Amino acid sequence: MTEYKGVLVCGELVNGELAATTKELLTIGRKLTDELGEELSVLLMGESLQDLGKTAITLGADKVYLAEHSLLAQYHPDCYT
Repeated sequence: MTEYKGVLVCGELVNGELAATTKELLTIGRKLTDELGEELSVLLMGESLQDLGKTAITLGADKVYLAEHSLLAQYHPDCYT
């Protein structure tokens, strides 16, 4: 497991905004990664996520991965899986 590094938060969106739980996980993840000397990343899935990616950075993420597609605009378990 030594090849795995950092912390990844899988973000949730509610009404086009980062969910409160995602914001909390970014805050906790930032503290954890600072203690471990690791990197904090967040994955956001949906449509038109550029501004939310910037918000995640301001909340402590080092990297933001955006999975953007019109099929991801509304949550559907099969698409998100």
